[in-house]
Amino acid sequence: MKGMLTIIIGQEGAKIIHPDNITESGPITPPDAMRGALSDFCSKHSISTTRVMLYVAEELLFYKEAPLPLKTRDLDRAVSFQLEMLTPYKDDDVLYSYTSRRRKDHHQISLVATGREKIEAFAEAIAGAGYTLEGLFPESQRYVARTLSQNKWALVLPGRFFKVFKFTGTHLEERLFCGAEPAFDDLAKLCESESIYHLSPPAGSSFLAARPLLDLKPAHKEFNLLPKRFHQPDYFRMAIIGLVILNIVALLGTLGARQISLARSNNQLDARIEELALQFAEVKKLQNEEKEIAAEIQKVTMTSSNPDIILILSELGDRLPKNSYLDMIRLDGNNTLQIQGYTSDINELTATLQNMGRAQLKSTRRMRDKTYFQIEINLI
Repeated sequence: MKGMLTIIIGQEGAKIIHPDNITESGPITPPDAMRGALSDFCSKHSISTTRVMLYVAEELLFYKEAPLPLKTRDLDRAVSFQLEMLTPYKDDDVLYSYTSRRRKDHHQISLVATGREKIEAFAEAIAGAGYTLEGLFPESQRYVARTLSQNKWALVLPGRFFKVFKFTGTHLEERLFCGAEPAFDDLAKLCESESIYHLSPPAGSSFLAARPLLDLKPAHKEFNLLPKRFHQPDYFRMAIIGLVILNIVALLGTLGARQISLARSNNQLDARIEELALQFAEVKKLQNEEKEIAAEIQKVTMTSSNPDIILILSELGDRLPKNSYLDMIRLDGNNTLQIQGYTSDINELTATLQNMGRAQLKSTRRMRDKTYFQIEINLI
């Protein structure tokens, strides 16, 4: 990995790999020899970095896939409780890491485990020499680059047994063992992909060379086995978290100030609305009073423009000839007086009423020596 030393812990010991992947040391054992070996290797190759990425050779790893019920609330505890059933190690003697994928009816757990004693002995020797441990991953994770897409691909690592790793993007889907060199066509069917990388591809085969993957930046997203006591503070992450917290506090402060301002504005608006409501009620009251006064004025105006009915009745009574009687008197809005009754002399009656206005005889009928009449008098 660019910029840091790579150390792979295997069955025969540990080997140091140059940051540029161009040189590596021979097996180093026992762990106590690691301090001097690191100093000699760095001096010889003029390496100044103190950062180390640790890997565990695949022959030291135990891999297990297991389902867990969907109702499992705490996967960490569930995996921890079942370690002795899932792995050949006792709880105190194991380093492990796992990933989980939610399936339709269960959680699919992929577990990687290794013995604690040997790995921790090398880790303590490296840390004691003043080096910073960045992580502890299975050796196969060296080849899992960040730039790999989400497509399916596979990796073949030779050894005592050929190991085949099926990936989807950066996620390990399955780890298989083969007793003999696997054929490309068989693996392509098994892995559902023709993107199959091989550390030492046979001549003329369709395998892709795996070594160029080492020049890419590893993803290191899965199976970090490094014990917590070797973890270094991530100052960059802490700074980011600090900035996020400061931004959140500033945002909350801004929102709080804005909320206070809005509350103050709302209070002022409520007070203004209440004041306007009182003014509106007063205006409404004045409008109602104005309507009442206008109605009274209209009544007075109408009354003043109409003739005095008392005077009309008095004049009508004076002008009626003897033996003339009224059954009905009606004055409409056009100052038209309509009268009905009967008389013994209709001619005298009409002549007399002409003095009150323009009188018109609307109808007459004779019955029992009496003349019944309907007369309309326009008073204007």
